[in-house]
Amino acid sequence: LNAEKARAGTLLTALGRPLAQSYTGLLDLKLDAQGALIPDQPLHRQVQAQLTASLSESNLLLSGFWENQLLKPLAALLRVPELTRTPIDAASLELSLQDGVARIVDATVQSAIATFHTQGAAALADRLLDTPLSLPIEAKIDRDLLKRAGLEWLERQAPEGIATLAQLPQFIQIAGLLGNPQASLNSENLLNLA
Repeated sequence: LNAEKARAGTLLTALGRPLAQSYTGLLDLKLDAQGALIPDQPLHRQVQAQLTASLSESNLLLSGFWENQLLKPLAALLRVPELTRTPIDAASLELSLQDGVARIVDATVQSAIATFHTQGAAALADRLLDTPLSLPIEAKIDRDLLKRAGLEWLERQAPEGIATLAQLPQFIQIAGLLGNPQASLNSENLLNLA
């Protein structure tokens, strides 16, 4: 399966996403899969696949889990409310599936003021939604926003004059199950640097 420069709004509308027509963005998608179907065996244990996807020129605002469990708590902790109001400019995903294990080689979401990145692996459960998650999230936040929020000690984590985004210490984790993910922010890891 190959799709290049597909309109994200059209795809989201086809998937039943409300207000999807107002989203812009171009989606590139490549899926290579192979395997043999064996009766009474979970499909994800029979298939090997490589997925590469990227979203560009986007104006997508995160909602649901991402907004409620990640962005809002992070915005409150850092005193940077712009995190919840700034749309995603771009996103990318590289994923492989082999022998019942999904490996996120790279997953990145970026906006004008932040970048979030993860990688990791999960052994897929027979019922996919029961797959346990354990994904550390790396976050980079705009230096000027951190400074304005009184977090100069975090802003100094980025080399002066080189990066506009400051790398935060690793304190965000996605856990729980695929069907019910939970984000946790370990603020102690962050505040220990103060």
